[in-house]
Amino acid sequence: MGGGDWLNDRLGYRDWIRKSCGRPLPDGASWIRSLVFALILLFVFEGLTGFLLSLSYSPSTETAHASVEYTMNETLIGGFVRNLHFHAASLILVVITLIGLCCFYQGAYKGGNEASWILGVILLNLVFAYTISGFLLPWDQNAFWGTKVRTSIMGSTPLVGPMVQKVVQGGTDLGNLTLTRFYAGHFFLIPLVTVGVYFVYRGIKKHIWKRKMVGVESPETLPTYWPHQAARDVTMGCLVLAVLFGMSFAVPIELGPKADPLLNYPARPEWFFRWLYQLLKYFQGSAQIIGTIVIPGLMGVILILIPFLDRSEKPGFGQKKLLLTFLLAIALFCTGLTSIAYYHDLETGHYEEVELWQAKADPEFDVDTFYKSECFECHGSTGSGLLEATPDFGDPDFWSGSRADVYLIKAILEGIPNETLPEDERMPGYQDKINADQALALIEFKLK
Repeated sequence: MGGGDWLNDRLGYRDWIRKSCGRPLPDGASWIRSLVFALILLFVFEGLTGFLLSLSYSPSTETAHASVEYTMNETLIGGFVRNLHFHAASLILVVITLIGLCCFYQGAYKGGNEASWILGVILLNLVFAYTISGFLLPWDQNAFWGTKVRTSIMGSTPLVGPMVQKVVQGGTDLGNLTLTRFYAGHFFLIPLVTVGVYFVYRGIKKHIWKRKMVGVESPETLPTYWPHQAARDVTMGCLVLAVLFGMSFAVPIELGPKADPLLNYPARPEWFFRWLYQLLKYFQGSAQIIGTIVIPGLMGVILILIPFLDRSEKPGFGQKKLLLTFLLAIALFCTGLTSIAYYHDLETGHYEEVELWQAKADPEFDVDTFYKSECFECHGSTGSGLLEATPDFGDPDFWSGSRADVYLIKAILEGIPNETLPEDERMPGYQDKINADQALALIEFKLK
């Protein structure tokens, strides 16, 4: 008796495979089911890559950033695994959106499928919970300051907001407890809820399948999962994985400088939250709740109620003009705000400033020679400053507090065109002579 026979005698796996592959499909093979298969595949990838990343992750404010840096630079393909984990989340949102559009077009949420649609909306919010909890884990500047915005949004919720914010943060501000709670939620709690949603979904689908099979007189004439649906699943799965690996190779995910509560950082959220980031600019103070709770809440309610609002009897967009108008308005609203946010960042030099935060001091740069030739005339040999307008780099108070090196790098590269000073006393820019890494070397090895 071979190993396969031995296992089959004890597990009966061959009968299970035979029944699964030979399962009749009353509605025939479907590309929507293939998208669902791709979605499950992406979630499996998220779980596998998340597990690999957790092997070297240490959830504390002192070690989190260093552990992620170690994973990216010291472990075998650790950086690529992190890329896969990050981009898979984006693809999950794209696939969920495609499934939702297909279901909306076909009216697939009718005939007892309303619960499946609601589960899809719940799953969408679970994905947002994944991204919010995972966003903080690298503990870099963007993660820290971006999460401060998100927890403040939680705190703006009427009545329960401050309490929820304190529970989530583990106190009045972000710290060790925040990081461990986000890690526990990201790695344990949210996956547990996701698995529960999946099994409920499977139960609903099995119930609907049995109901449809009741009226079938000749089940043997129906197409079966193998090979009809399996071929589509494999095709869609390969396509999605090809896109995922392509994105992971082409767009590596950077790790910013370690979180520092004293240094304000121009944090930005992921692309799918950019619309909300831009929306909050228009609602300040007491009106903030409109942008944080009211508008997103109304959008969520509309999504949940679609199966009950749709009265059309045939598939197609033409039968759902009012609902289609609502959905198009939401899509244009979010797309427009996202575009404005990206355009504003391009116009204001945000991306150039972020690159300065990534600078690393160049140990090969001859700071003494450069200082003597370009800086000595105004700043003197000790950096105390020979002109009234020049700062005293020798004063310890100059370096205390929340001064960020990036602003000095920017001043060195771009200059300080103070028009109130005589032209020969204005600081020129040196971006034609040195780069950001060399400017940081000048700051760390000479000015400090």
